[in-house]
Amino acid sequence: MKAAVIYTAELEEFPKSTHKHSFFELVYIISGSGKQCINENEYHYKPGQMFLITPEDSHSFDVETVSPGNG
Repeated sequence: MKAAVIYTAELEEFPKSTHKHSFFELVYIISGSGKQCINENEYHYKPGQMFLITPEDSHSFDVETVSPGNG
């Protein structure tokens, strides 16, 4: 049986260094802005955007603005 885990994270203490996983990761941006790097491709993110990170994708986050009340 396969499992799914859903969690939320506030990324105020990033940048998050480049890393990878053996599972899919779905990222939805609720607030704040910054850069997401996936396999050496840089994407600027803002609220309302979504990223699907596939297994073994190298990725990192660099927060430019945090959510109101978070910093």
